[in-house]
Amino acid sequence: MRSRADFLVEDFLSGLYLISHNSEYKNSIKASPFAIHQNPVHYMLRPDVLSKDEFSRLNYAIRQNQYFIEQTVEQYFQKYAQRKVLLKTENKKAS
Repeated sequence: MRSRADFLVEDFLSGLYLISHNSEYKNSIKASPFAIHQNPVHYMLRPDVLSKDEFSRLNYAIRQNQYFIEQTVEQYFQKYAQRKVLLKTENKKAS
């Protein structure tokens, strides 16, 4: 008889949050250091939600605040993962 491993694929940060806030998970679930799939976040908006000008301003705000966004995500990684996570901006500098 073959043994099976129980596993769960979850977004890393939200998974860490769930583990840290549920005592049942803390003792039975561990985060893996391996990324199964990494991809950027995409926002999907209905065409009638924003005008072209508003859409352009949203994209501009995201680009202008990319470093702050990554720093905020890093703070949550530090809080829940308790380890350094290499930011995309650091990867770009190395390229």
